[in-house]
Amino acid sequence: MSAQAAPEQLVGAALQLREQVAAGEREVIDSSVEALRAGGDPGRLRRAPASLAGIAALVGGVGAPVVGAANRLMEAAGLR
Repeated sequence: MSAQAAPEQLVGAALQLREQVAAGEREVIDSSVEALRAGGDPGRLRRAPASLAGIAALVGGVGAPVVGAANRLMEAAGLR
């Protein structure tokens, strides 16, 4: 997977998960999606997939696509 396609895949999975979590988690998802779309700050770009994967792991099986997409992004971006 390319480093350019990976963020959009994670954004798509996160937006699907967003509809299935509580308001507090939706705020974190929104912030992380914004960071991924904006690019720029490497620190924010590292935290966004980790935050999304953390939420996804807590909600169980329904979050699996987000965890997978976050891992692919981290690998594609050389952050692992």
